[in-house]
Amino acid sequence: MGINPAGTIAGNYTSHSGRTGFSRTAEGTITNFEVSGAASTFPWAINTAGTIAGDYNTSSDSGYRGFSRATDGAITTFEAPDAGTGEAGGTFAYAINTAGDIAGTYRDASGVFHGYVRTP
Repeated sequence: MGINPAGTIAGNYTSHSGRTGFSRTAEGTITNFEVSGAASTFPWAINTAGTIAGDYNTSSDSGYRGFSRATDGAITTFEAPDAGTGEAGGTFAYAINTAGDIAGTYRDASGVFHGYVRTP
C-alpha cells in the first residue's frame, strides 16, 4: 500500500474471490483492478506518475509474479530471472521510482531470497 505526492493511494481489499487492487485519487475516485488470471492482487507502491507496482498469485500454482499498472489501466506482468514457482515462491515487487524502475525480491526454487531491480 502506498501513496504518491498527488495523494493517490494504491492498496487492496478482501473480496469474495481473494484480494482486489484499487487506486483512490485525492478527489475520492476509486478504481478497482485485478491482474488477469490472478487469485489475489497486491499493489505495494505508486510513483509520482501514478504507475502502481505490486505482485499477484494464481490459483494454479500459488506462486507470485510482479506487475506494473499504468494510469491508463494497462497491466504488465513479469517474473525475475531464476524466480521459483509454487507456494510462496516467485517475484515480489515492493517499490517503484519516478523513472518506473521496480525493486523487490524473488525467491528461487531452493527457497533463497534475492533482490532485483527491473527497468521499464
